[in-house]
Amino acid sequence: MTIFPFIIDSRPAFLRGAEGRGSLLLMPFAGSTLLSWVQRQIRPVTTEAVSIVPSFAVDDRYLHALHSGASPIARVVAERSRSVIDQFEPSDLLLIVDPQCLILGNRELPAIAKQLGKLRAARYQVALDRGHKGAKEYLKFDSEGRLRRIQRYYEGHTWIQTQAVASALIPITSLWDVPDAPINDLPKLRRSLSAGGALGRDFPIECATADLTDEAGWLEANEYVLHEPESLGLGGSFRAIADDVWVSETATVADSARLYGPLIVQPGAIIERDAVVIGPTLIARDARVGQKATIAKCIVGPDALVEDGAVANQRVLLGTATGQCLPAHYDVNSDRPPALDWRRRPLTAEHGEVGSRRERYLTWKDRIDRVVAAFAILILSLPMLITAILVKLTSRGPIFFGHEREGLNGKPFKCWKFRTMVQDAAAQQRKLAQAAQNEVDGPQFKMAKDPRVTTLGHILRTTNIDELPQLFNVLRGEMSLIGPRPSPFRENQICVPWRMARLSVRPGISGLWQICRHDRESGDFHQWIYYDILYARHASFWLDLRILVATVFTGGGRFPVSLKWLLPNVSSAGIAPVTGSRFMADTEIAVAPLSQGAVGAPLRRI
Repeated sequence: MTIFPFIIDSRPAFLRGAEGRGSLLLMPFAGSTLLSWVQRQIRPVTTEAVSIVPSFAVDDRYLHALHSGASPIARVVAERSRSVIDQFEPSDLLLIVDPQCLILGNRELPAIAKQLGKLRAARYQVALDRGHKGAKEYLKFDSEGRLRRIQRYYEGHTWIQTQAVASALIPITSLWDVPDAPINDLPKLRRSLSAGGALGRDFPIECATADLTDEAGWLEANEYVLHEPESLGLGGSFRAIADDVWVSETATVADSARLYGPLIVQPGAIIERDAVVIGPTLIARDARVGQKATIAKCIVGPDALVEDGAVANQRVLLGTATGQCLPAHYDVNSDRPPALDWRRRPLTAEHGEVGSRRERYLTWKDRIDRVVAAFAILILSLPMLITAILVKLTSRGPIFFGHEREGLNGKPFKCWKFRTMVQDAAAQQRKLAQAAQNEVDGPQFKMAKDPRVTTLGHILRTTNIDELPQLFNVLRGEMSLIGPRPSPFRENQICVPWRMARLSVRPGISGLWQICRHDRESGDFHQWIYYDILYARHASFWLDLRILVATVFTGGGRFPVSLKWLLPNVSSAGIAPVTGSRFMADTEIAVAPLSQGAVGAPLRRI
């Protein structure tokens, strides 16, 4: 079995003005070109020479540029060159990579090859569609324009849509069986093989990806790789002349030029006197930055010229740049600048509580939680053993009840308790809920005299002993001693900002809502939202200590504690349903008639 690599080349609209080099693979990237960078990604999978599949008409200049690279090119093939496909053996596979959806991690391609096993099915690496802040909402109306339902979809749970296909590992026999399958268009190839009966499987990409079909995507990809030095692939011809500033030995930089990294200056490039270059920026081969020119967060293409005194910000510069070049992707009507989200950076609080202080708090809180949990388990081991024996002797079923909850950043985990209900409690809850037996508002379910609770279970719940096994969750790092109540996805989906806030910290055994709530009888879902968001914004060692003390002295929240004692600078006035709703201002809404099913409706902000 041999894996033969194929790389798709394309020519987005913003590159069509670059003569000869106007293709994705020939664009500058890291220390060389995007083609060289993708070839390094492929190398751990196969050492075979790559084949290029262009989706446009090629000329001699393009072919010369391809073959002049450092790594050999096996062939340049047409879209449906059956003569190329037919020359492979039945056991061979094609690895087809489309850099329009660029995988920025260096472990994804080797991972897909390891998934082969005994089942020789097509493998696709797909980038999933990301909603605004992880959620999409649809308002559904009837034929008379009356609102009937609000449907919410969450990324990774109820909204799982493929946005792009980055690569595919295809058995050659699948291509033989479906001769019309285009190998230069992975989404069409995936659909064609599926329609032709070929077995396939999708693998969501876990790392960051960049959309290289537009200028903004190129800038984002450039910023990512320049902040990841190990992925640059710089050879010995580059030297570091300052922090994060790499200059080729054959490049020319004037002594009076000011360079601020991260920055790469490729061979033959010239930076003239008094020029200012601010990273993350890439200056490509044989490009020139003129005197007193200023460029920031740019990609200067091969042979491009930035004229004397020109100013450019967040642009891909091809040809000649004069005057001022403002960001092409900047929306002048927006009140916030474009932001990158690589899902590798720490979450930040809304009011700017970022940096070392918050990071130290989260790190030390996790360590303290684990140490305290370990001591608590040792001290309470005898009472927990007695409780376990009583649960086993008094009712049928397991001793512990584990329920899947969402933890930090939505990662699921099993939250453990001593079992306090009968075995078929979940099925009975559906019947009780349908019979309108729920006595609280919001997504949770609760009854004062719940028939599912055992006699011992009632005692364990009243004394909160049933939650002692959650100390093992704390020891494993899945929970904290103090934090929002751990909830399943079904409960977390009700309010988008509330979900974001409570999942930005670890769930806790006790929390602000548990000890401050005071509308238990009438339903207090609005307080639940309010206190969880309040805790996420003001989390600190002192607040955690106060909540811990209050939990002990109130017996786990048997009577409410004044918010003024816990957070003296926060007013408790106005805790009402509208308090939580004001956080919905940034939610993305899609509107469509009910008859259309609200599928594919354009999104708009309200």
